Amino acid sequence: MTRALLSIGIFVFSQQLFAQDSIPRHWVSLNLGSQVTSLNFTASSGDMLDYSKELNFTNGIGYSFMRGKVILDLNVDYYSFSSTYQDDNINTSLELGYFQPAVNLSYMFKVGSFPLRPRLGVGYGHSFLIYGNQILNGALTDVKKAEAINSTDGGINLNAGVILFNKSNICVSSMYNYRIGLSNIENETNNQETTTTIHGLLLKIQLAF
Repeated sequence: MTRALLSIGIFVFSQQLFAQDSIPRHWVSLNLGSQVTSLNFTASSGDMLDYSKELNFTNGIGYSFMRGKVILDLNVDYYSFSSTYQDDNINTSLELGYFQPAVNLSYMFKVGSFPLRPRLGVGYGHSFLIYGNQILNGALTDVKKAEAINSTDGGINLNAGVILFNKSNICVSSMYNYRIGLSNIENETNNQETTTTIHGLLLKIQLAF
């Protein structure tokens, strides 16, 4: 039964992938967005610290291949985030910047001839640390140079939104994206753990070619 359902699912997906559609197949995009990052920090003592959540911005470029109701996105984005924590003994802030190549696969729902189409997607992004600064009780540390933060961080992207087509070769996608960090960004010698979750709104302005 399971194999039959899997076979049916693969067949339906392949039909959508190779279905004919009047939408152009190849697109380039400018990616813009705003996002909020949560740092999930656990100290070596086992205590969890509640870092602040701050709004930051992201930008980049991308390529999309559209066929039928399936969209394959290849993106290269820059994003940064900052966060602070303060109590009676500690006053610290952290700012990190990343370069992220990412792949995303979406399914587009067609509602008659209406040009606005919902889309759901899932993807993976692999981030490379560009810079990192931490201020702890007034002392500044370059955490990238000190190798206190790992140089890469992988994450799963879950997104939902809409894509608007017009009669020219331009379309606009607006999406809510939720990124789940898969690894501890701290160097293992720190004996502490920090993972990230990021959520925000993304805007893709796309041109067919």
